[in-house]
Amino acid sequence: MVSSSDPASPGVGTAAPALPDAAAPAASVAPDSAAVPDAAAVPDAAAVPDAAAPAAPDAAAPVVGTPWSRLALAMGARPALVIAFGAALWAMGRPLLWMNVLIVVIDVVTLALVHRLLRAEGRGLTDLLSFRGADVGWGLLCGLIILVAWMPAFFVGNLVAYQGAPPAPSYPPVPLWIGVLSITIMPVTIGLAEEALYRGYLQPRLQGRIGLVGAVLAASVVFGLQHIGFALPGAQAMVANVVRTFLAGLVFAGLLTWRRRVAPLAVGHWLMDLLGLGLPMLIWSLQ
Repeated sequence: MVSSSDPASPGVGTAAPALPDAAAPAASVAPDSAAVPDAAAVPDAAAVPDAAAPAAPDAAAPVVGTPWSRLALAMGARPALVIAFGAALWAMGRPLLWMNVLIVVIDVVTLALVHRLLRAEGRGLTDLLSFRGADVGWGLLCGLIILVAWMPAFFVGNLVAYQGAPPAPSYPPVPLWIGVLSITIMPVTIGLAEEALYRGYLQPRLQGRIGLVGAVLAASVVFGLQHIGFALPGAQAMVANVVRTFLAGLVFAGLLTWRRRVAPLAVGHWLMDLLGLGLPMLIWSLQ
């Protein structure tokens, strides 16, 4: 804080300060040793905070002015791919468990799309998915929150679609390599791709257009609709999937608003898919 007290000017009746004697030798006016800064008192450069260190980006802050054409591409591309791949498997008579393989390809395409959309803003994918040590701990906590929230979401989805418990699922034989892929690669790529797209890219940019509530609802609806591709061709199964994942999307949106970073959400999403999708698929492949 800048002090407002300036040195007082000499007032009326005060004696003028004596002028130094011009004839005095220069050595007689040596600087006071107290005015010389002590070398030990100079702060170490390592102790001074780096002013150039960038602050952590706020991934939940609204981004204003994103063209609707980019938002439409971001909202439509991944759901269209997932539904198209699921429909192709159904048309060929292949079980939907093959989506556990194809989804990895879709995830790579999704991450490339998000990177391309961010490049139009002078940014890149690493701006959304920069990981720090604390992200793992917070991500595991986010994953536990999602797993707890998934239970009522699963119940509500079944209630809406089936008015009760769903029919017992039947699975075809699962090759071991699909089981291994489902517990190693698939949860990682899904967590990165879906959180980068829906929460990292879409939610803040939709918020800049239609506000926070509208953005959360819109991103969660699109997130839910993509899961139609995992339930074809049963209408009730599709409704149940959409309702469940829409509700889960609301929780993910709340976690983004809380943590303000995408990386913990990706870790939490990985944990959810690891335990909810990958592990059951591996167990089934071992039978």
